Amino acid sequence: MIESRSHHGKDVKLVIVLEVPRDEILERLRVRGRVDNTPEAIDKRLSIYRGEIYPMLNYLNDNGVPIIPYERRWNCRASS
Repeated sequence: MIESRSHHGKDVKLVIVLEVPRDEILERLRVRGRVDNTPEAIDKRLSIYRGEIYPMLNYLNDNGVPIIPYERRWNCRASS
């Protein structure tokens, strides 16, 4: 049985982290055709995201909330 913890007035029973491989993120953003979706810009955005999300995940995990990582290749390609 999973025990819930209260965080900021919310009961959190578990967290599922959807992981997408970097190469897939690059491909998804590349096909969008935006000029600001360079590999460098994407890496910077991912770094900011990780800098914000990982401390929160660590906090929740340290307080007994299970963290479930899930990685899958989604095969979502833009259609022409």
